[in-house]
Amino acid sequence: MAEAMGLRWCLKWIKELNMQDNIVVEMDSELVVKCVRGTLSQIEIDVIVADCVSLLSSLCNINVVVVRRSKNRVAHGLVGMARNVGTNLWWGNVPEAVTSICCNDFNSMKE
Repeated sequence: MAEAMGLRWCLKWIKELNMQDNIVVEMDSELVVKCVRGTLSQIEIDVIVADCVSLLSSLCNINVVVVRRSKNRVAHGLVGMARNVGTNLWWGNVPEAVTSICCNDFNSMKE
């Protein structure tokens, strides 16, 4: 459930920022990726997966892939940030630290 909700949040964020330039979303949840691709169904997350599929259909050049946990650098960066921030919640815009982690990781992949 948490992985599917995280994917939905990520896709909404991509859409809100109007980022349409060959984006790869890395996940370590093979189950969620299979559900999004339609090769598996998990009733507990079907509604969230349907939202993700709908968002993906409205975006161009977005690919959702499975990576091993040890290779998911953005997730590790977010965990590190969460350890520093603690259990504080935010409403509205994504905290700059999250954007920084994602953008820095993306830039390092381009190099």
